[in-house]
Amino acid sequence: MHRTVTALYETLAKAETARAALRAAHLGDDVDIRDQSGAGPLDAHGSDNWLKGLFGGHVDGHAYAEGLRRGHYLLAARVDDLNEIRAAAILDAAAPVDLTRAQIAWAADGWSPQAQAHDALA
Repeated sequence: MHRTVTALYETLAKAETARAALRAAHLGDDVDIRDQSGAGPLDAHGSDNWLKGLFGGHVDGHAYAEGLRRGHYLLAARVDDLNEIRAAAILDAAAPVDLTRAQIAWAADGWSPQAQAHDALA
């Protein structure tokens, strides 16, 4: 079976560093990096459907979408489930955005996941 590990990075360089580390560990065969424009290998329906497929209804999906909107880069790596912890450690070593702290800061700026979900339906 496979698992998807994700991380949000402030810069493309950091995301690329994480991808390179996954490749060096022989875990980088299925790695996707996206920015707010949806740049990356998109399906026919674009990045919104990619995010929904990746996160489903999970609350972190809204946080990742907000991070992309704010100019960050999302890395998603599909790895064998036996390598999930190893891959997550590699992503963490590349200094990803701390989602908990980011959400607190974004909320101070007026962001809320509920409002974002409502806006997406409008």
